Parts: sequence; structure tokens; C-alpha cells
Amino acid sequence: MKKLRTIILFVLPFICWGALAVHFLMQGNIWAATFASLPFVAFIFLIISPFRGPGHFAFTSEIGPTQEEEETDRQYHLKMAKWWLLGSMAFPFCIALSFLFSKYEGFAVVTMFVGIMLGIPCFLKFLGSLFQAIRVKS
Repeated sequence: MKKLRTIILFVLPFICWGALAVHFLMQGNIWAATFASLPFVAFIFLIISPFRGPGHFAFTSEIGPTQEEEETDRQYHLKMAKWWLLGSMAFPFCIALSFLFSKYEGFAVVTMFVGIMLGIPCFLKFLGSLFQAIRVKS
């Protein structure tokens, strides 16, 4: 029973999201195919490496400047929140680029995809750093 459940959980996303993305591609709707394939791509990343994938790295690993000696924990987390907020500005910038260059559909789709893949994780890291700055006792 456990194997059947695993097989169903593995096959169902491929059938649903993969078929939906292919259907939109067959219709010629690249925008819808891109957005329909995002959960499909996330599921593939999950299957490939459930504990050390790009999503796990984006939400757990600390990157950026190191904490200086005279800096308190709260100041450090606020500084990191500022940098993550600036990084999340990739989302509106890429969306604006895709609308400015909507004549070039391939470029617009790529900029939308890059904006979503960079902007949303950076915004979530911003919220996490802000929450840690509020929680820290210094």
C-alpha cells in the first residue's frame, strides 16, 4: 500500500502539470505554459534532492555579509532584511521589463520566469530576516 501511494504521488503531478503545460504549448500560449509548468519544475526539484535542493538552500542557508563584532544581532538581521528586500525588487523589475518588451514574447516569458524565481524567494527571506530581528533579544 505504501508503494502504491508513493507511485501515485510521483505520477500524479507529472500527469497533471506536465499535460497542462503541454496542452498550453500546443495551443501556442507560452505565458500559460510557463506558469503551468512552475509547480511541475518545483516537483522535479523536490524529487531530485528533497533536502539539499535549490529551494532548501534559498530558505535555510545564510548568505551575504558576515556579522561584524560591534554589530548586535538585531542590527545584523535588519541589515540582512534590507538586502533581501532589495533583492526582491527583481520581481517588479522583471515584470516591468516583460511588459515593456512584450513584443518579444520569448524575452518576456524569460524575464517573468526570472522575476518569479528570484523575487519571491528573496521576499520570503526578507520576511524571515525581519522576523528574526523582531525575535532577537539584544
